[in-house]
Amino acid sequence: MTDGKRLSKRIIEKVANSAAENTNRLHVLPVEDEKWVVRKKGSENTLGVFETRGEAISAARDYVYHDENAYAVVHNKNGNIDETINK
Repeated sequence: MTDGKRLSKRIIEKVANSAAENTNRLHVLPVEDEKWVVRKKGSENTLGVFETRGEAISAARDYVYHDENAYAVVHNKNGNIDETINK
């Protein structure tokens, strides 16, 4: 993909600009073509598409780190919850 720091910063900016959404819960989800997305709860828009689960988790961690009210729910390939990321 691209540089992780630059991509994470872009995700943070996108989320910060979508103030209409009143929740700070993110989901790390598998999608077609063996890729992973980070998506804000209740939104159809993805905040980022990643080649690996690790890249997606890293981006979600960066967002959670910068927003004290945020947390991320990480799903596995079957859609089950594997872990929750809190600050």
